[in-house]
Amino acid sequence: MTMPEHALTVGIIDDDASYVRSTARRLKDFLPEGWLVVVDTPLANLDEYPEWLENHDVVALLVDQKLRDKVPGCTYEGHNLIQHLHNSNIRVPVFFFTAIIDETVENNEKFVFQVIKKSDTGDNVIWERVVDRIVIAGRLYHHGKAEVNSTIAAIATKAAAGTASVDEIEQAGQLAQSLYGISMINVDNERAKWIERGRELATEIDIMLRDRGPAP
Repeated sequence: MTMPEHALTVGIIDDDASYVRSTARRLKDFLPEGWLVVVDTPLANLDEYPEWLENHDVVALLVDQKLRDKVPGCTYEGHNLIQHLHNSNIRVPVFFFTAIIDETVENNEKFVFQVIKKSDTGDNVIWERVVDRIVIAGRLYHHGKAEVNSTIAAIATKAAAGTASVDEIEQAGQLAQSLYGISMINVDNERAKWIERGRELATEIDIMLRDRGPAP
């Protein structure tokens, strides 16, 4: 029997709440067992997306081009969101999910993994191929992110011991920025942050060992 893999999440941002819920159900029908779908209407501002992506552990994102039609107060469209993620070094795979492929979509195609027509959801053969690409992109991003987090954790441990070099601190900052859009400019300040976090982790480990008691 095939065991379900670790729960990975596909995110959808669309201004039509009713339509996006039906799309989520259609997506779940074709995703591997254990995968999740999280949907939302456009957030208040573009700067909220890195945290939203991280909180939901999104490994692939579908973005509608038309985001202002049904959300009063929304000041941006899908291509603005996609450009913002790109400029913020957020490397989660993004897919344009749109009813109409116009000039704006075509001009921003270079920033996305693929342009998906909403009508494709109605054709099982096409939709299955589309979902396969979403899954492949999501898995690659997830595994790459896990490796990066492991490297960051290793550098944090060295920083706590005072053995991390400036180059390693800079590397950790660049890796964090590539995943989360975190800007790390001052190396000395970041060294202090990593050392402090390393000390916190060391304290947590000491407490865990103390609570566990002596080894048998």
